Amino acid sequence: MPSTNNRSPGLTYEFYKATFDTIKHELRQCQLNVQKLPESNKHGVTRMLPKVSGVPQVSELRPIILLNSD
Repeated sequence: MPSTNNRSPGLTYEFYKATFDTIKHELRQCQLNVQKLPESNKHGVTRMLPKVSGVPQVSELRPIILLNSD
């Protein structure tokens, strides 16, 4: 699996991409057994990252949203 600088907790997109051929059957079975979306799939976390150094203006912020990907 390629190395990554991803610092997200849990299993990353790169993990699923690298191992999908091995885990696809089990992953699909888990998805079929779920009657509704889990709460973790209904929410995202938004961070406003500055585009410049120092104290940024609102127009100098970049919104980044972290979503669950499993």
